Amino acid sequence: MGAFLDVGCVPGDFVRVLARNGFAVIGADAARDPPPALAAAPPLQYRRFDFEAYELEGLDPRRSYTVILRHVLAHVR
Repeated sequence: MGAFLDVGCVPGDFVRVLARNGFAVIGADAARDPPPALAAAPPLQYRRFDFEAYELEGLDPRRSYTVILRHVLAHVR
């Protein structure tokens, strides 16, 4: 089963909305630690995204993802 992957999720509001509505979702951003809104609401998942190398850490390669890129396309080099 797949999950939504919100790249550039800070502060995590959209991740929380999706999770509250029953969707599997993972937040991702450049910080090592999740934003407070996600850290305070387990079991919400968070992964680090390296915006310099365009690498996403810790995803299950056997799972499919629908990537959400709200507010991040302006930062693409």
